[in-house]
Amino acid sequence: MAKTKHTGRAWIFVDGQLYESGDDAKLSGAVGIKRNIVKGAEIYGFTEEIVEASVEASFFHGNGLSLAAFRTMDDVTITFQCDSGATYTLANAWFADGKELGAKDGKVGVTFTAKKADETLS
Repeated sequence: MAKTKHTGRAWIFVDGQLYESGDDAKLSGAVGIKRNIVKGAEIYGFTEEIVEASVEASFFHGNGLSLAAFRTMDDVTITFQCDSGATYTLANAWFADGKELGAKDGKVGVTFTAKKADETLS
């Protein structure tokens, strides 16, 4: 029987605490490498470079969410849990970037980065 469930939603946890996030969460660099094309007069192949893992998400502001607390977040565990059963864990992660807080939608964008993402499939 073919599996038909695909990722459509994700939940973001910081040190085990679920954050209220929007539907724009994304995980980058989960594979850990990027392949770059080597070309001249022809395509010769590729080179590999390592890439960091990162999670970008928008958290809803309110219910005690402290924007200042993000500045001090390092050595945290970020969990990106997909509704399709896959979970990606970024151990020893750090807060990398904060985006604007939108008065209209009440969300603040954040980015966490780590050396790698560990994958668990269920």
